[in-house]
Amino acid sequence: MKQAIEVVAAVMEDLDGRFLLASRPQGKPYAGYWEFPGGKIEPGETAQIALERELTEELGVHGLVPYPWIHRRFDYPHARVIIHFYRVRSWEGIPRPLEGQDLRWVQLGGPYPAPMLPANDPVLTALALPQYYALTHFSDPLEPLSMDRFSLALDKGIRLILMREPEMNEGQRAQLFRRIQPFVKNKGGELLFHGMPRVARLVEADGIHLNSIELMRLASRPDFRICAASVHDAKQIEQAVRMNLDFIVLSPVMKTKSHPDKAPLGWPAFSRLIRDCPIPVFAMGGLQQVQLNEAMKSGAHGIAMQRAVWPLSHVCRNKNDSGELE
Repeated sequence: MKQAIEVVAAVMEDLDGRFLLASRPQGKPYAGYWEFPGGKIEPGETAQIALERELTEELGVHGLVPYPWIHRRFDYPHARVIIHFYRVRSWEGIPRPLEGQDLRWVQLGGPYPAPMLPANDPVLTALALPQYYALTHFSDPLEPLSMDRFSLALDKGIRLILMREPEMNEGQRAQLFRRIQPFVKNKGGELLFHGMPRVARLVEADGIHLNSIELMRLASRPDFRICAASVHDAKQIEQAVRMNLDFIVLSPVMKTKSHPDKAPLGWPAFSRLIRDCPIPVFAMGGLQQVQLNEAMKSGAHGIAMQRAVWPLSHVCRNKNDSGELE
């Protein structure tokens, strides 16, 4: 059996939305290949201590503010590597090549320098996911979502949306999906369908979102470009990982209006459940957009919201003209 080597890797993101890639120096396996900067965790080190040391040695930066993200396993010919990825958006110093490597700042979507390490392909896919996941509630009997608020959210940058309408039957959901799909596509967004795969295919959804019961019933990943699921415990997370889903939504983090008697996880339990998760996790349940930073500290990729994500029409326009999400 190959020996497992634990390493850390930093997704360093600047204010222009770019991230840093580094070439592997001569003398190392896969010399000349491009990767996220980082390195091996030494005995006695935590992952965060190793990250600080490696980036100081490789790039001359320090004072990192790292957010735990995803954890990938990859089998190379010489070793099995466990990679702890962190998103880093703040540091002190200017990154410079201290080990003879090349550095390059790149935008999501490329072009990327080549060749890239094979282990990084799913990481780039995960990194492209928006950090806000919006759930619709057009048919909510108490607080229905309006088309005005839906359109305004698209104008303000919402790009990943789940049409979740449990009060509707399949025919009604299919009709509504076809109605709002052009608005999302026009903004370059992704619209997922919450329901049966048969109906999702019929409406040509960008992807499907499974509830936890449907997730546990399936033996393999549904045949959609994007597959996601709602999860609530470790067993469901393991099933989502086995099926190689694109992301999961773990809830409830806090108490919610829709399920007031359901005990919330809280951030410590949320963090423990996703500690070794290889796919992005959205936190959900009683959250506001301003809690994104707190969610990322606990290992979340982003946050999912059903009500707080939709702007309050003209009130938001008057209070914030900068285009920021309210």
